[in-house]
Amino acid sequence: MAAPRRFWMVKGSGPANFPHDSRASAEREAERLARCNPGKCFFVLEAVTAHVRHDVHRIVLTDAEAIPDDELPF
Repeated sequence: MAAPRRFWMVKGSGPANFPHDSRASAEREAERLARCNPGKCFFVLEAVTAHVRHDVHRIVLTDAEAIPDDELPF
């Protein structure tokens, strides 16, 4: 899994689903939305942490003498 990247989102009265790569990009979008929607409030949100649970890790090993799948004893 690739390392999570920092991102920002704009939240208004509807769903927020576009991750911005920079705070400046999110700020510009919030300003654009505010101009198009007088009286509505738009928040710039920053992802600050990420949590992942890992139960099983599969590690593929290179082995010249590996048993082919069709010959496994189980």
